[in-house]
Amino acid sequence: MAAIFCALLLAMQLAFIQSAIPRVYIKCSVWDSGCLTRQAQIKVPAITSGIPELFTETLDPMLVNFARVDLAGLKMDLKNAVIQGFRNAVIDRININTVSRQIQLVYHTDLAMKSRYSAQGNILNLPFNGDGEALISAKKVQMEYLMPFEISKDAFGRDVIDLKGLQYWFDVKDNVRFDYTNLFYGNKGQSDLMHQFLNANWKSVALTYGRPVFDVLNMKIFNAIRSYLLLQPIEEIFLN
Repeated sequence: MAAIFCALLLAMQLAFIQSAIPRVYIKCSVWDSGCLTRQAQIKVPAITSGIPELFTETLDPMLVNFARVDLAGLKMDLKNAVIQGFRNAVIDRININTVSRQIQLVYHTDLAMKSRYSAQGNILNLPFNGDGEALISAKKVQMEYLMPFEISKDAFGRDVIDLKGLQYWFDVKDNVRFDYTNLFYGNKGQSDLMHQFLNANWKSVALTYGRPVFDVLNMKIFNAIRSYLLLQPIEEIFLN
């Protein structure tokens, strides 16, 4: 009797979770990139808002307790960062390769980050140090994910997509604006010159030093997508 009760309770919990996650509105052919892209766009607001039943984090605003940049002459710690903009992401393309079992996701969005920072070292060979607040806004951040997957069974014996990893590439197409308080510990002359340099060379700065931060952001997004797909039966996503 106890075993039957536990099985019934588990089934009820899974059914509740299934009813709470965002549903697929139209089934797509696995080869139909346009259909998959449109359906993924519909899910963006729900997934970025977080799904408590799946224990997924809110992605907008996204909270990052700590990130460290330690490359190309710069050492910078970012703490208590708040990133906004993922809820406005535009899905450009989704492709699923059933032979190599890989999903390609391409999207773009504008992002804004507010964080505490502590830094020392060099940016593009110029001295950079300070301790204060960082405000960074980036226009049209382009992301491309490549996610290998396997087909697994869920608790009801249905096939689901199980993402196994993430490779990503990023670019910033339009502009990045940097603003650091207490740069050079209050030396306004040096701070103004450095800000002019950073904002004039935004592309090189973003691409040279941005990856450690995007590593953290993209892993949070990957985990949310993986959790969602594990509870989305393939039969409810794709046409037979």
